[in-house]
Amino acid sequence: MRGGRRGRLAGPALSAVAAALALLAVEGLARVAFDPLAGRRIWWRDGVHVRRSSVPGLIYEPRPSPAGEPDPLGCRGPELSARPGADAYRIAVVGDSVAHGGMFRREEAFPGRLQALLNADPPVRARFEVANCAVSGYDVHQVAAFLEHKAPRLNAHRIVYAFYVNDFVDSRAFFVGDEVVAVAPDASDGLAVPRALAPAARWLDGRSLAWQWAKSVVASRRFGRGSRAATEIPLDALEARGRAGLREICRLAREGGVPLVLALVPPIPFADPDPTRCGGRTWHGDPGFCAHSDAVLEVAAGIAREEGIPVVDLRQAYRGLPLDALLLGGDDPDHPTTLGHEALAAALGRWLRADLTATAAP
Repeated sequence: MRGGRRGRLAGPALSAVAAALALLAVEGLARVAFDPLAGRRIWWRDGVHVRRSSVPGLIYEPRPSPAGEPDPLGCRGPELSARPGADAYRIAVVGDSVAHGGMFRREEAFPGRLQALLNADPPVRARFEVANCAVSGYDVHQVAAFLEHKAPRLNAHRIVYAFYVNDFVDSRAFFVGDEVVAVAPDASDGLAVPRALAPAARWLDGRSLAWQWAKSVVASRRFGRGSRAATEIPLDALEARGRAGLREICRLAREGGVPLVLALVPPIPFADPDPTRCGGRTWHGDPGFCAHSDAVLEVAAGIAREEGIPVVDLRQAYRGLPLDALLLGGDDPDHPTTLGHEALAAALGRWLRADLTATAAP
C-alpha cells in the first residue's frame, strides 16, 4: 500500500524535477546566448554600443569610448566643461534615435547643425554649445531619468526635448541588428498577466533572462520585428504611463530651474503637402500612420502646455521637401536623411532665435 502510494508520488515529483532542470538549462543557454546586460559590448541598431546603467530608472546608456564619443554623460561629441564659460550659452537636446542621428557624423545630426546655425548668426552675444544627449531607444521614462540624474551635471541654460511619436512606448527591448535579443528587466512588458501571477512575473523580470527573452518574442510579434512604433498601439493604451512620464519630465525641469522646451518632431511622411495622403504609402503596416502620429503629438503638446512648458511645433519642418530625399530607407518613416536633419535644425533654430531675442530685449 505504502509502496503504491510512493510510486504514485514519485512520478509527479520526478516530472517536477525534470521540468526544473529543463528550465535551468534554458536559463543557462539564454545567459550564454542573449546576455546584453552582463557588461559585454552590444551594438545598437545605429552603431552605438551600450551598457547596463547604474543610474536609477535608466535601463541602459551609451558606453563611453576612448575617442571621447559619447562623453561620460552619454552625449555625442567631446566632453563638455563642468560649467559653460562666461560667454557660452549651453543647450542640451534629449530624445531618441531621431535626434541622436547615430547614422551620421555628430555635426550632421540636427543638434550639431543647430549649433552651427546659431553660432553663424548669434541672436545674442554668446557662443552656443549644443550638446546632443539623445540616445537611441529612449522613451519618456528614460528621458525623465536622464533629466533627474544626469542633466544637472550639464548645467545647460536650455533643454530641448525632441519628442517623437513612439516616445510614449516603453523601452523594453535590446536589439542586435534588427533582432530583439532580450527585454530589459526593469522595463514594463505591457503584456496581459493574470493578477494572481503578477508578483511572480515581477520576480522573474529581475532574475530570469529566459523569461525576458520569451517576452521579447511576444513583443516583437506584437509590435513588429524590430519596431515599437507608437502608432501600432491604441492611443488610449499609451496615455496611462506616457502621460505620467511626460509630466514627470516637466516637473523635473521646473524643479531643476532649467527652461525646458518640448519640440514635436514629425515622421517623414509629414513632408506630403496633403497630410491625409501620408506620402501615398502605408508605414509600419498602419494605413492611419500619419493621423495616429499627429494624435500622439497633440497629446504630448497638450500635456506640455498644461504644465506651462513651451512647445515648438516642428510638424511643418519637412513640408514640401521631396519625400524620397528624406527617406534613409524605403520603409523607414522615422529616421531622416541629412536633408531632414537640416530642416529640423532650421525650424528649431528660428524658434530659438526669436525666443532668445525676445528674452534679451529690454
